[in-house]
Amino acid sequence: LGIGFVLGDTTSHNIFQAIYGVPTDSGTDKVYGGLTAGDAAKEMNPDPSGSGNTGLTFTTEIGFDLETGSVDVRTLKGCVLNTLSIAAAVNDTVNCTADITYGKEDAPSASFGTAVVDTSKPFTFAHGTLALRAASGVTTIAELQEADINFTQNSDLLYQLGTNQAVKGIKRILEITGRFRASWKDQNKVNA
Repeated sequence: LGIGFVLGDTTSHNIFQAIYGVPTDSGTDKVYGGLTAGDAAKEMNPDPSGSGNTGLTFTTEIGFDLETGSVDVRTLKGCVLNTLSIAAAVNDTVNCTADITYGKEDAPSASFGTAVVDTSKPFTFAHGTLALRAASGVTTIAELQEADINFTQNSDLLYQLGTNQAVKGIKRILEITGRFRASWKDQNKVNA
């Protein structure tokens, strides 16, 4: 399943839970660059041991209007986020694409489950910075014009004999890649 969407203020954390799981900290003791506890900064990897760092699966419903006037609804369960790509450029929304694998599908239905009303406001990329972090503090060296980041989980579904439904999703390794375009803030780092 491939989808495209715009990242929003109240739904952005949900998509990252499909990669990292639920954060276990409150964010109150974290400071990242200019973010403080008031900005609800959270750790993306809440459990360094890896025991609690399991991405969540989710359910997706897809509906089709049939020529007869009825609706054919497919419910996909055990969805695993294979890849997530995030693209942001100045004065544009933060656009995402996702590749999803699902392991179970319910029998077709003629009605949707409980509707979720999305009240999220889309993120617009206004500015970003590239910074070097050291023991002495954070030094901003460039202003970002655009950035792309890709998360790949290299997932596989595990099947057993006698069924076409997956019994488990296995996430092998998380790869994070990306690129950015920036303008230098000053010539200090170039000189160095």
